[in-house]
Amino acid sequence: MALYELQAAKLGAIQGRGYAFLKRNNMKESYKGVFFAGEEDAQQLEPLLGEEPVTFTGVIYKKNRSGAVVQKVDTVQVDVSNLISVHAGERADFSVIEEE
Repeated sequence: MALYELQAAKLGAIQGRGYAFLKRNNMKESYKGVFFAGEEDAQQLEPLLGEEPVTFTGVIYKKNRSGAVVQKVDTVQVDVSNLISVHAGERADFSVIEEE
């Protein structure tokens, strides 16, 4: 069973499925994510690649102190870093921009 499940989400004005998750490394914590758009919306993702920050609204997963996975729906600003064609459309990889 997958640790994270695709949920209804929105990237910019595009409806699809996706999530963000907490990624820990030695230096700091950051949030990464994926978003899947259907074939009919795939072309709308291309202008988002490497452009201004985009709004992501969807589920954000993180682990609490006991190790349980907690999810909440939130809206965050993200940078889209990669687009990959998949069987059902297009996948966008993104990083959440930390608020300062």
